[in-house]
Amino acid sequence: MSQDNLARRAAGRSLRTGDVRTERIGQLLFVAAQAAQSLATSRLDQLGLTPREWGVLSTLVESGPLTQIQLATGLVIDRTAMVYLIDDLEQAGLVQRVRSADDRRAFAIHLTGDGRALQRKAAAQMSKAARTLLEPLDTEEQAALRALLGRVVEHWQTVSE
Repeated sequence: MSQDNLARRAAGRSLRTGDVRTERIGQLLFVAAQAAQSLATSRLDQLGLTPREWGVLSTLVESGPLTQIQLATGLVIDRTAMVYLIDDLEQAGLVQRVRSADDRRAFAIHLTGDGRALQRKAAAQMSKAARTLLEPLDTEEQAALRALLGRVVEHWQTVSE
């Protein structure tokens, strides 16, 4: 612990979030992820969705019907948790399980009309959340951040398989 931090603690003052500066990439990513999660949760709560449910709905819009295993793998969600998540979405009338023509043991998850409509509303709210999160960056910086994070994610998916 640095001498400055020790001196503050000894003086009985705690560190406020704004007082802490770091260049550690893990910490910066963690704090940014927590901010994004908080913004997403508050926006999605208004629509009765969780971030994981939003992830499933938006992935199905982007990729089309997928199996539960494909969704679980792509969203990095435990397979058993994905079953419960799909159960909840199906019960809400947002997705439908359709037996796969290729493998009768598997089901493809399809969006319903209600699921598509809710996903569009949620996408608008998530866009507002992203604008709030990225407000300090100009348009070029936002594009660069997305591109760089995309490369990091792509690399991680390659090395972690």
